[in-house]
Amino acid sequence: MWVCGIMRAAASFILGFIGCGAVDEFVSYTEGITIKRGSVHNHPVLAELPEWIISKYSGKQMGVVSFQLDIVSKDEHGNERRVPLPEIYNHHSIQAMSTMDVSAALYESWKKADPLGPDAPHCGRVELEKHARHGGYKGAMPNIWFGPVGGAEYRDADRDLPIPYRQIVDSPEAFVAILHWINTKVPAQQSPPFECPCVSDRVFNYDNNTIDGTKPLNFACDEDFKATGNKACQLRGYPGGYRCCEDQAWVVEPEFRDLGEDTVYGKFTFRVDDVTPETKQVVSLNLDVTGNNAEYDLPVCSESDPSKCIHVVENVQYVLQAPGILPGKPSLKAKVQLLTARGHQHVAGLGSEMYDYQTGKLLCRTENRYGDGSSEIDADGFVVGIPPCVWGQNSSNQPPSFGVFDKVRIVSYYNNTQHHMGVMGLWFMQGYISEYAQVEQFDQFVVV
Repeated sequence: MWVCGIMRAAASFILGFIGCGAVDEFVSYTEGITIKRGSVHNHPVLAELPEWIISKYSGKQMGVVSFQLDIVSKDEHGNERRVPLPEIYNHHSIQAMSTMDVSAALYESWKKADPLGPDAPHCGRVELEKHARHGGYKGAMPNIWFGPVGGAEYRDADRDLPIPYRQIVDSPEAFVAILHWINTKVPAQQSPPFECPCVSDRVFNYDNNTIDGTKPLNFACDEDFKATGNKACQLRGYPGGYRCCEDQAWVVEPEFRDLGEDTVYGKFTFRVDDVTPETKQVVSLNLDVTGNNAEYDLPVCSESDPSKCIHVVENVQYVLQAPGILPGKPSLKAKVQLLTARGHQHVAGLGSEMYDYQTGKLLCRTENRYGDGSSEIDADGFVVGIPPCVWGQNSSNQPPSFGVFDKVRIVSYYNNTQHHMGVMGLWFMQGYISEYAQVEQFDQFVVV
């Protein structure tokens, strides 16, 4: 710290670039979220940023270095407790930061239906401007921070972007987050509540493709994966997963629905710094081993030797298969650099791999850390950490570079000695696109 102090006194003008002591950290809490035991919260919440951040970056740009989400409870004295996964399970979160007007408009748009329903954003694939307009925003669109999708397995997992790469937000004042949390504080069930089983009183209508009269998230397995007959690729025979996990849904049988409720808070910790002329704008990128279905069903292995019960799914996709919000259309000559990459898996996941399809080179392998019961947060049997691959911290760790039509091969490994529902084989990445088109020349590339 004293070294940074000397450097600041001697050369403060370069600190925005080299980052020594320049990164600020702040915390924002959501309002209290009350969830009945055995049920689901899948709804957006709106939270303001601290006044000093709003004031510091009023009319300016802020660079987001990283964020972390924790789930906490508070006693009558305001003392916090980190809530373990066997009580409140974080299936995933989606978050966007902007001005108060834009954030409030996104909240108004997203709260009107299942946030991941047929006509709403699915993970990073979101037309933020369309949803802001739908929520009533009429002004010019600023740069919006669209954070990497989070989940239970990213708690305490560091994902700082290397200098000078930052996600950029104009005049930040508030953020809106879709929090998909499940209150799992119930007796042991045959089907774990955090896997969102379709419990016995759910009503399926196969003619109308509805569950309880509502259309779920579209089934969108690609043709190759659909041909495997996976039960998560269609409504008929669907056993459970995200499509039975909408807001206020029950994921336990009726006899377990009168066990009380709990109030918790989302605690967001952001690391940020100033945007300088050297700052390079980062975007979120996403890949899905099923094509675009978000989840799949894990059938029970038929091998007599449990060590052979490894279920493997792979897919080849454009590196720009599913970008989040972009500041424009990438130029045909653009290069796409990967800066961070993290596989997203659920319980029973054995890890994920990403290869450069053009060369066959392994780019990233993420391995899941399972809790050992040594603390409440290290919950036994749950995935409690998936460290990311991070590039660009030094000259020997250069970011992988691709053309806009280049592809990667992604692989998802699971232990399938037991049946699991709604498992995922996603990749959440952050990248830098070197050049954007001045004209509409990118229409031949279809982003799904």
